[in-house]
Amino acid sequence: AGSMVYWGLLLTAPTVSPVVGSASAPMASSQSMPTVAKALGHATSVPQAPTPSSSQFKLLGVIASTKGQGSALIAVDGQPPKAYRVGQEVSEGVKLISLAPKQARLKSNGQDLVLELPSPVTP
Repeated sequence: AGSMVYWGLLLTAPTVSPVVGSASAPMASSQSMPTVAKALGHATSVPQAPTPSSSQFKLLGVIASTKGQGSALIAVDGQPPKAYRVGQEVSEGVKLISLAPKQARLKSNGQDLVLELPSPVTP
């Protein structure tokens, strides 16, 4: 029974690829690379966070109070929509800051982005 459990666990365990590189030389992390480059005299630029666009987010519904609190149904990058409350992070670095009856206001890197509900389609 112990042998069957051992082989069962061995066969169902995820495979781990071996680490390529020298065991004696530590690998530099991506955070330390700019420091190393600067120490070696290379001019580095600070990477800017990507600015979100309104096409990245789609507002599908709003439940808002008169004080701007509530939640919004937002789809991010074509993913299924999720409900977000005011103050919650919608995407990395993007926060839902206020709601109105047909719009949601997001903030990213000090810039506001206003999402509007699509107009109803009339036949």
